[in-house]
Formats: sequence, C-alpha cells, structure tokens
Amino acid sequence: MSKRVKSSKEYNNGNTGSNSNNNSDKVYDALDKALVYASIPCFFFLIIAIYFSDWYYDFQILKFSNESTLLFVHDNMSSAIIFFSPLIIIFLIILNIITAPYIKIVKDSNIRTITQSPIKIFKVRICLFIAIITFAISVSLILSEFFNYANVNKDGIHVRKSILSNIKDYDWSDVTYAKVSYERVNKGSLKINYDIYLDDGQIVHAQDSEYFFENIVKVDDLLQNKKIKIYRQKIRDSDYSSFVSQYKGPGKTRVPNLLDVVLKILDK
Repeated sequence: MSKRVKSSKEYNNGNTGSNSNNNSDKVYDALDKALVYASIPCFFFLIIAIYFSDWYYDFQILKFSNESTLLFVHDNMSSAIIFFSPLIIIFLIILNIITAPYIKIVKDSNIRTITQSPIKIFKVRICLFIAIITFAISVSLILSEFFNYANVNKDGIHVRKSILSNIKDYDWSDVTYAKVSYERVNKGSLKINYDIYLDDGQIVHAQDSEYFFENIVKVDDLLQNKKIKIYRQKIRDSDYSSFVSQYKGPGKTRVPNLLDVVLKILDK
C-alpha cells in the first residue's frame, strides 16, 4: 500500500491553532526581551535627560529673561517630553531589532515554505516607523515649548505661547486679580498655587517658576502696591502642622525659611 503524502492545505489546516499560539508566544517573548534589553540604555538616557532638562530651562531663562525679571514661568510639558520620549523610542528600536523577519524552511517539497514578516508602512517596519514619528513629534514640541513662557518683571508681564506667536505685553493695569491657594497632592504633600489672572482670560501660574519662593514675596508686594486684589486661602488649623514640617527651613532654595514665605502669601 502506498503511503499518502500530506498536502500543504491539510498541513496548514491541521496546524492553524498551533501556529496562532506560537505567534502569540513569540509576541510576548519579544516584548519581554525588549523591556530587558532597553533597561540599560534607558537608565543612561534618564541621566542624560536630567542634565539636558536643566540645560534646556537655564538656556531658556538666559535667552528670554532680563535684569528686571522677578519670575520666569515655563511650561512643564517639556520635562515630560524630555524624560519619556527617549524611553519610548529606545524601546521601539530594540523591539524592531528583536522582531526581525524570519523564514521557516521545511524540507518536504509538498509543504509550502512559510514566511513571516512584520507590518510595514512605506517599506518601513511598524516599530521603527512609530519610533521615527515619536522622535519627530518630540523634537517639534520641545522646540515649540521653548518659546512658551511668561516673564513677570517690574514693568509688567510678557507672555509668549509658541514659536509662531508674538510676545504679548501686559501692563499691571491689565491684571484683574490674583489668587493664592494650596492643595494636597502626592503622598499628602502641600502644593502652593499662585495664579495671576489677566484681563483677556490668560492665567499665569507663578508657582511653576523655578525661583518661585525666592521672588514671590516681591511679586506679591508689587501687586499690593498696584492695588490689585489678591484672594488668599486661609490655612486650616488641621494643615498648619503639615506646613511647618514640609516648609520649615530653606529646602532646596536660597530662602532662609520657606515657611515665612508661605505664611506671607497665604491667609494665616
């Protein structure tokens, strides 16, 4: 009796389930390997990101501030992009390398050779394509955010929103009021909010300035001298001890005692 040779159709039908499971396992294996291999370069890039972020904001202050600047306020979005974008790009590049196309060769002439290849867009593999798009968007946003700032000085407030916009100058007469409040954030720590409201609806978040505690009392005194209304939240008795424990001393600032600043700008 002659032995029947299994056709390629029968072979493929009989192994559809196993091939699907194998493909799923390979996807998870690739993701696991990408996470492991990406951990070391990501660690070094995080260190680089810390220094780059400091340089980025120092250069922004150097470029747009002047001698009369009291507070230079920038958007925190740049920090998020600088820290997270390289991690995503590194992970995608390593995933692109690990999931290289492969060919399964079968000797039986009756079985069709199976070729597996990743999805491609414009002849570029999907992981590498996403990495390129992420890089392009990140660079564009970082450049745009470099021109997004508010410069609070003795003469008024100068606001710019993007690389394509012009600087808008506000006199102190254009300030409608200011609002000082606080809230509990991560792990119960207290965050001070000092918002300056302009007559066209713009809000300057003074607390986002790196030198907020060093100069906010000067800004506060200036607002009072200009007869601008300041709404101050009263410190609750239950929160006073938390303020003392968190703000007593200089912290990372050049202020002798942060608590004195807090008690000056909030309602005791």
